[in-house]
Amino acid sequence: MSFIFSPNDMIDSFILMNLTLKGPLHGYAIASIFEEKFDWKPSLTTIYNILKKMELAGIVSATEKIESGRVQKLYSITDKGKDFFEEHKKKMKKRMRETFSQFFTLFQDVEKLERPEEAQISTDKIKDTLNLLRKNSMLVMVLMRKSPEKVQKILKNSLTSLMELAQKENVPIPFENNSVS
Repeated sequence: MSFIFSPNDMIDSFILMNLTLKGPLHGYAIASIFEEKFDWKPSLTTIYNILKKMELAGIVSATEKIESGRVQKLYSITDKGKDFFEEHKKKMKKRMRETFSQFFTLFQDVEKLERPEEAQISTDKIKDTLNLLRKNSMLVMVLMRKSPEKVQKILKNSLTSLMELAQKENVPIPFENNSVS
């Protein structure tokens, strides 16, 4: 199976991102963040093996702290780790663009085979729609820090409108829970 990104790269990036955003963390906290975000909790052995690998590479540093009578290692991202993470983000973005470009080229070819006269119109509409989604996503991420309740209300209203349109057009809703919340 070919991945857009290897699972290991994704886990490494997620760990580095959280160390950057949240500051020093211990392995259990990192595993808990995975569970919270993805409903999946990697084993502590996996997390600590990755952290040890990163520590040996100089990407993270560890400090020991006594908490509740136990020694815990807190991991922090180093300057080298920040540089590594920035480079990795650039590579991930580039790979995503390439993958989506390949997908749309394939989609366009299929459309040409099925309905050559509609292919370009369909492709342009998809590109425009994806551009709108990208802009919406970027704006949502920025506004969530300032006004999360208002953003959620707008998104719920938008989803409600789309679900009503899907129902009107007899289009199946492609997710299990058909409620807005």
